[in-house]
Amino acid sequence: MDNAFIARRPWAATLIAFVFGPFIAMLYIGRGRLALVYLSAGILVSAILLYFLPQLIMLGTDAATVWLAALPVTLVGMVHTHWQAQQRSPDEPLPQYSRWFVLTGLVLAFPLAALLIRSFLYRPFDARSGSMGPTIESDDYFLATKFAYGGHPPQRGDVVVFRAAYNGQRYVKRVVGLPGERIQLKDGIVFINDVPVPRRHVGDESVDCLAATPCHVPIYEERFPGGRTARVLDRYRSGGDDTGVFVVPQNAYFVLGDDRDESLDSRSAEIGFVPRDAIRGRVDYKYVAGGHWTWQRVH
Repeated sequence: MDNAFIARRPWAATLIAFVFGPFIAMLYIGRGRLALVYLSAGILVSAILLYFLPQLIMLGTDAATVWLAALPVTLVGMVHTHWQAQQRSPDEPLPQYSRWFVLTGLVLAFPLAALLIRSFLYRPFDARSGSMGPTIESDDYFLATKFAYGGHPPQRGDVVVFRAAYNGQRYVKRVVGLPGERIQLKDGIVFINDVPVPRRHVGDESVDCLAATPCHVPIYEERFPGGRTARVLDRYRSGGDDTGVFVVPQNAYFVLGDDRDESLDSRSAEIGFVPRDAIRGRVDYKYVAGGHWTWQRVH
């Protein structure tokens, strides 16, 4: 048994095909051309699944169901690898790509690359609520840039991902107030240092309000100091439309959801001011929106 992985035993090759896939298993027994065939088949299946992934997400398909779609290739590969290993002569020389260090490198390369990207460059997230509509709707998927604030602090108007101290949950909101500023809302209008943020009506959004026909919610464009703009929803009169004055502490930020009447944000005691070290990244692009692949810049 100790020599199984050196001698390329059929059962060991079959186990590798199940755990790591037929591509690695065929390399393990020295069948490079067949390995390329299974690599191509895996890429094709992955491309098909990726193409339909937004629709599968909208249907609530879980990861296990998606994995089952690729199972036939794995099962065929297991049987094929077992048969190829049986046909292989024990004296047959092994190619360099069948060596243990090459196979180990291939097995580790993709997860390590994904880990490095998620840790230092970009991380994918999904919107679990519609509190950032119309910018980011529920079930949209987006990328947060992890290195965005390596050389400078968050800017007003940035959409950021952060973890709330009170429950450790992840939230996505827009930075409105900077350290040292006074923030207040009056009749839904944002005041920064006692100066109102100008806004204008730019359209309406149809939303499901459990009525016979969709309801229309006004969309306003706010223009912050410095010129950056954001589109926000104003559904109805709510308790968050009129607040006291919030004085933003140093190294912290005041954040709001773009769907102002349906957002838990810095106006609430649960979220409060967001410390700089709680911010995990800046949202730059959406790649799934409305059940379809897209590539939209998030402003």
